[in-house]
Amino acid sequence: MDLQHDLFEDLPPLEAEDLPSPALTPLAVPCAWRNRANAPCQRLARRPLNLDGQQMHADGRPLLHCDIACFNGLSAGEAARYHAIGANQTEAMR
Repeated sequence: MDLQHDLFEDLPPLEAEDLPSPALTPLAVPCAWRNRANAPCQRLARRPLNLDGQQMHADGRPLLHCDIACFNGLSAGEAARYHAIGANQTEAMR
């Protein structure tokens, strides 16, 4: 590994271009991945937010347009719970 050195050795200074840039996760607009109850949503946003053919960014993060059904719908925890209940009921019917 190039970045790991002996603790007692003099290290050369690192330049900004030597460091890998972190991957930034997209941000949903206008909700920022929260539903109307301010709980984490189901993260259904997939469509990029474009203005004049250019994708919009906020602090380097790509912006995605949130679907209104996701904003008005269940939270991520509720969706997982209802999915588990439905799967258990389906198994019981067999």
